[in-house]
Amino acid sequence: MKGSFPVWRNWLLKLKKTLRLLGRYYLNFLLLSLVLNLSSSWAIIRPSAVAGKWYREDPKALKAQIETFLKDAKLPSLPSKINALIVPHAGYRFSGPTAAYAYKAIAGRDYNRVVILAPSHYAHFYGVSTLDVVAYETPLGQVPVDRKVVKALLKNPLFKEHTMAHLREHAIEAQLPFLQIVLKNFKIVPILISEVKDEDVFILADILKKVLGKDIKNTLFIASSDFTHFGPMYGYVPFKENVPQKIKNLDMEAVEFIKKGDAKGLLDYYHKTKITICGIYPIAITISSLAKQPKGFLLHYTTSGEILSNYSNSVSYVAMLLDEPGLSENERENLLKLARFTLKYYFNHGHPPAVEEIPIKVSPVLKEKKGAFVTLKKHGELRGCIGFIRPIFPLYKTVMQASLQAAFADPRFLPLRQEELKEIDIEISVLGPIIPVKKVEEIRVGRDGLIIKKDGQQGLLLPQVATEFNLDRLKFLELTCKKAGLSPSAWKKGASIYRFTAEVFGEKKH
Repeated sequence: MKGSFPVWRNWLLKLKKTLRLLGRYYLNFLLLSLVLNLSSSWAIIRPSAVAGKWYREDPKALKAQIETFLKDAKLPSLPSKINALIVPHAGYRFSGPTAAYAYKAIAGRDYNRVVILAPSHYAHFYGVSTLDVVAYETPLGQVPVDRKVVKALLKNPLFKEHTMAHLREHAIEAQLPFLQIVLKNFKIVPILISEVKDEDVFILADILKKVLGKDIKNTLFIASSDFTHFGPMYGYVPFKENVPQKIKNLDMEAVEFIKKGDAKGLLDYYHKTKITICGIYPIAITISSLAKQPKGFLLHYTTSGEILSNYSNSVSYVAMLLDEPGLSENERENLLKLARFTLKYYFNHGHPPAVEEIPIKVSPVLKEKKGAFVTLKKHGELRGCIGFIRPIFPLYKTVMQASLQAAFADPRFLPLRQEELKEIDIEISVLGPIIPVKKVEEIRVGRDGLIIKKDGQQGLLLPQVATEFNLDRLKFLELTCKKAGLSPSAWKKGASIYRFTAEVFGEKKH
């Protein structure tokens, strides 16, 4: 019997497709249930439930569609470590272009597993449900499930295995084809959330952290969620005038709580406004599951109302990422303040300020030795950029020295004049580790800065240069070679290539 299972399963799947074409969905649903509820001694695969409906069924067409979405997504500079994504889960026609922003941000990164938390749309139960199967299947192949983690979660009373809830659910499956394109060698932990209390959010997050243990550092969390569902179709019409802007305002308030990593504030806002974010609890659990309070970044926002030019009913789509804590907002502001103060002080006194004269509190993080660059821009144009690649000095001292060097020692520009200072915007890039590049395919535009050394010459470009000038990997390598005074193709032979990430932030006003 065991040996004949693959044959029976193939027969069932063919029958499933035939019945679907005949419009007999209820029998199709029973067949899926049968496949999933066969003896656990067999290799159980959760077949696709929405291929041909929510996304294309033909593998080549699906791959081409996703690759087009990814190509069209234009990203800002990215943090060095991305711990979590918030991604929509509607049909790809509507939410695919937005989802691509989030998935492009993690393309080529290394994660052992992806924990996908999604709302349960088709079944109601208390708590959360995960599914102990070998893999999920899409037209692009099978995505293995981390059964070790799933089994560990199921030992907790809040985690159940509601098989029927997973059969039709699109919110997890919608993420899989994108993941299959942008990542390699990963497993998933599928989790559906139905009815939970606010206090359960933090209990569930603690369970996830305990089960994942130290390997949480190698885990990507995905909160699968659409945002405001507006209109009579969704029973949510809190306003009737200036609808597009008011929907956006409603969504952006929620986004602000996510940016701050404030799960409790987000839930309070949800209860206050009754905002119809279907994955509000998956988002809150995701925020709370990360090791420290994360920072959120909005990558893209749109609505079905905008896409269709019709706001009678509208669903909002948001792509966000949550990064590993680096500098706090206060520490970033202090470094920018210090950079400007250093320049003002130098103009007034002719020498840099002493440590005891600086106007900021130097936190322990700012005392850590780090490399950093300071970029000066005047009316959006480069006016100076110099820094320190290696972590030689405490970060705050690195910023002070780099500020002066960028203002007065960049050989590409005349020294900064005092009257120009009020027109200058300051940007700081705090560098991560310098990593040798073995294959150029390791380089990710938007994530990595580059250093190229050859014949005693060296060129460096920060990660934001590639995104600002819309460079692909090849053009980025060539431009870095030119920065070193080398021929554009010098990287191909005999050159040492290094990559690094950077935490980039600048003045919004001064």
